[in-house]
Formats: sequence, C-alpha cells, structure tokens
Amino acid sequence: MSINYLLLKNILIRNANALSGALIAGFPAVTAWLGFIHALERKVRKQGFPSVRFNHAGIICHYCHLQLYAEPGGVMYSALNRRKPPDKKGKNPSLVEEVYCHLNVSLLICGGNIQDKNKEFLTVVSETIKILKIAGGDITDSGKQETGSFPDSKPRWCELRQCIAPGYALLERRDVMVNAMNSGMDAMEALLKYTTAPGSVLIPVVTGYQGLSPPGIVKNARTEGIPHRFAESVITLGEFRPVDKLRDPSDMLWRYHYLPDENLYLCQQGKHD
Repeated sequence: MSINYLLLKNILIRNANALSGALIAGFPAVTAWLGFIHALERKVRKQGFPSVRFNHAGIICHYCHLQLYAEPGGVMYSALNRRKPPDKKGKNPSLVEEVYCHLNVSLLICGGNIQDKNKEFLTVVSETIKILKIAGGDITDSGKQETGSFPDSKPRWCELRQCIAPGYALLERRDVMVNAMNSGMDAMEALLKYTTAPGSVLIPVVTGYQGLSPPGIVKNARTEGIPHRFAESVITLGEFRPVDKLRDPSDMLWRYHYLPDENLYLCQQGKHD
C-alpha cells in the first residue's frame, strides 16, 4: 500500500516559544512540532476523516528570528521581554524572562489514509491550521497545503524537494552524543563542546521528556482521568541540513518513541526496536 504525504508549506509563526528547556534558547522543541501535528490530526478526524493518521513528520526551517538583543559589538544577549498589564491592585507584575522567535517553517507529514487530491480534505486541513498554535506562537499565515504519494525514487524526491527548497531540515544527531559519552565524556561537556566549537553546525534541541515521578491522578488537571507525572526535558544534538543535501526524505522524519523501562517519552528519527 502506498504511503501519502501532506505538505504544509511556508507556515508563518509569530512569537513561538524559544525557551524550550532549562538550558537552551533557540529553535522550538521537537515535541512542540509533533504536538501540533497530533492536535491537527485529532481535529481533522472529527471533521469527516476519522481514519486519517499523521505518523511521521519532517521539520524544514526557512527562517528563524530569535527575539534577543545585544549591544553593538557585544557578546551577551538579553531577551526582549514584554511588560504585562498591571494587576488588580495597580501594581506591575514581576517580569518572567521569556524568549520568543518568529518562524517560517514547512512540515512534511506522512501517515495512513491521507486523502490525495481531495479538495475537501485540504480545505479542512487549511481551516484547522488557522485556529491552532505552534509552540505557543500565533499562526499568521497557514501557507499552502498539498498531498501526494510519498517519494519512493530519486526522481520523485528531487521533484518534491524543489517544492520545499530552499530550507533546512532538522536532523537528530544523537549519535554524536552517544559516541562522546562512550569515550568517557560527560553529557553536558559533550553538549557544550559540539555546539560551541568554531564552525559547528550542531545545535542543542529538546526531543522529549523523562518522567521523574510515578504516574498518578492530580487535581485541576487539564484532562480528567489522564495520568499525570512530573518530568524534565531531554536535550540532545540536532543539525540543520539543507534539503537538497538529503538523499532520502525518510532521513528527516520524526516520530514518537516510548521507553517504559527508562520513563522516556521521545521524538526520534530512524528505526527503533
């Protein structure tokens, strides 16, 4: 059975959350992108397409502008915080440092029962995107949407690649971290070494969460009946690679991966047992 794709091209996002972990500020977490795709799937399924599944997604960045400020010639950056309105007593609330970014991103989604050449399906997707947020940011332009058969040959991939380029696909470079730690390097040391080296193309990126407490029921949860647990962000290395340098589109596809024995909820690329 052929696998179809849904391409969400040139989505413009304003004020997306760039502070995705306790240690890094930059491109939004992979969990935010897959979370958006999961929310999109749930809403599309309720609007006449109950069998659709969005299983994998590639993230292609065309533009990312961090809302940071530095003095001319300076090396220290500060967040451009927005002052919030006074509270009921007329006092100014405390400033909580927040980092935002403006983005132009394309998402290549593949999965099951994606309706190819179906105008009604594309209309539902387009209208649904407009009411969602991505990484807490507002979608100012939903871009263009198109569907087709996932490329299974080099000529077809070249054709699809021309629709996406110019852009940079986010790739997981967990292998660099694993090799560094196997050689005796500390995880934090490896993260700093490979992201701050001159000419490095690697960046820190949040790709999931690790549970800190056992699942349980808590009061005032967003969804009743769903187990809740405290967790911390999982950070690894990522790389933005030009789309025209990718030999296989499957190399940039992210998917969920759960490791119950280690309490890990991850977004990963590649095949896993």
